[in-house]
Amino acid sequence: MSLALQKGEILVLDSIAYRITKSQRMRHKESITFTSSQTDKTTDLSTNLTPEKEQIYFIEEIDWIGPTRHMFQYPKGTPLHTPHGIDVKIEEWQCPFTVNVHVKEATYPTLVSDNLVAAAITQEVWFYGWMYNTEVITVDEVEGARRAGIRVLEVER
Repeated sequence: MSLALQKGEILVLDSIAYRITKSQRMRHKESITFTSSQTDKTTDLSTNLTPEKEQIYFIEEIDWIGPTRHMFQYPKGTPLHTPHGIDVKIEEWQCPFTVNVHVKEATYPTLVSDNLVAAAITQEVWFYGWMYNTEVITVDEVEGARRAGIRVLEVER
């Protein structure tokens, strides 16, 4: 079952209920410039992956082709997809890599990356998912939607 939502469906994220008022596909390319053999480079994705007011981004996958590895963090400093938040980076052969992260307004993800070659390079990392316009709704509205058969996705971090 896909975690992507469509207009009219409901997302309960960190105990706050949102009705999706608009849903559209998202793809974003982030270019990261490395020095030779650079490790643990932190890139805040705040410029383009910070949702605006009344928006939530759902990042399904990240992908790249090239001699780098990356650790996805959300929020900054919190590695995802590893037991106990251990710092483990994703390798190119694992791509596209599923992350399934909902990014709330005024927040953004971070990448911590390594350049695996002894040369300066620029790596393009792609993010695929959905952009949702939302409105906050009440618990009673959520229960009414459930009774009406409307999909309600509950996500806790």
